[in-house]
Amino acid sequence: MEEKYFQAKAGLVSKLRPATPVASTCPAVAREAPGPNNVKLPTITLPEFDGDFNNWLTFHDTFRSMIHSSTEISFVQKFHYLRASLKGEAANLIQSITITANNYTVAWDTLVQRYSNKALLRKK
Repeated sequence: MEEKYFQAKAGLVSKLRPATPVASTCPAVAREAPGPNNVKLPTITLPEFDGDFNNWLTFHDTFRSMIHSSTEISFVQKFHYLRASLKGEAANLIQSITITANNYTVAWDTLVQRYSNKALLRKK
């Protein structure tokens, strides 16, 4: 049930545009909301993905909303976050791609092309 909650939340969050840009050196750290009722939220850890199609949509939506869509993070930083989030087969898929600003998009697109196969996702 918790996984379905996070899938739904990640899908909704990815469709929202932030009202104001949020600056942070680490996107996975909880942020405080302005105002007198500041709530300290728990730290959100980066999702991990090992190449299992059953986990792709959760990883894709969560990583996209936390890292990929952020305008506050450089492409090189995004690439480092991506590499740190991948294990096994998925990590091997982009292992040979050199970490550069231009190659982040190449790596992300490689993963999306490999794991966003709708026919395979439906079978899982």
